[in-house]
Amino acid sequence: MTTFDQFGSRHGCAPTGGCVGFGVDRSEAPRPGPGHVVVAVEAVALADEERWEKGATVWTAVPRRVGWSGRVEETGPGVDTGLRGRKTVVRILPAPLSSTSSGGYGQRSAAGRYVFRRHLTVPLDRLHLLPADADLATAALLEPAAVAAAAFEAAAVQTRARVAVLGADCAGLLLVQMMAAMSPLALLVVDPSPDRGERALSWGATRHCTTVEAARTEGVFDVVVDTTGSAGSPGAACLLAARAGQVVFTRAFPPGTKPLDQAQLALRRLTVRAAAVDAPVVWDTAVRLFREGVIDPRPLVSQWLELTALADGFIGPRIEGGTVTVLRVP
Repeated sequence: MTTFDQFGSRHGCAPTGGCVGFGVDRSEAPRPGPGHVVVAVEAVALADEERWEKGATVWTAVPRRVGWSGRVEETGPGVDTGLRGRKTVVRILPAPLSSTSSGGYGQRSAAGRYVFRRHLTVPLDRLHLLPADADLATAALLEPAAVAAAAFEAAAVQTRARVAVLGADCAGLLLVQMMAAMSPLALLVVDPSPDRGERALSWGATRHCTTVEAARTEGVFDVVVDTTGSAGSPGAACLLAARAGQVVFTRAFPPGTKPLDQAQLALRRLTVRAAAVDAPVVWDTAVRLFREGVIDPRPLVSQWLELTALADGFIGPRIEGGTVTVLRVP
């Protein structure tokens, strides 16, 4: 089943001809209601590893939206009109399972095309304003940065700690930047991709290895953060943690995931936390670290495209490396 989130991004696409074709909604911006604003989207980040096109057989996936940014265009009743023109990102909202939700990248039209909506209506308390000189194209990656910030806040890493990060996707790599700023004694990144591993090492990780190789370093790390959400990661993360260590998870696990052994958790005195990725404070942290230059999402962008690149339903081949494509909206 195909689903859309509140902003219209699709999370799945069957390999059929019906998936091909994109359009842009040129209708006028909606009028915001009380306590809401209309944001004009200026950049959208799309996951490179979730897009592909297979020759002439019309097999095109609609990439998962990683994040987006824009400017406040209109304010509703009760909202300060001084917000108009401000650059902003918007904290994620719960995702309904309807294909008729309003706004955003990827909403399907009656003709079977996917429509990019340039104006989104959002509640005022979901705005996280950016500095006037912020690069909106790069700021489109602040959503995975907020996931990283949630894990960073939950872990409360101290200087000279031993840290392991499972997964080097966008969120994992941005977390590496945050952790590296704390001068850890060791910063291990566990990921099967050599490309992502090399990028992590260039950003401050002290070692990269695969999951199998990581199993040889059980019981070593003061803090272990899992960004993968895979079925095997809860047990793997806890095995890496030292006695009295912390384990932080950023994603829900799939059905059938083996539950953690409570007796082992108690015996080893492990603290297990779930990162609060929707908390306003972690988005504030992500924006602050972005503003201060502690994190730099720009190297994660594989290419910059204009919105017209969607015209034929093709935005390039699948790319490994935890990177994203950023679409600029004119």
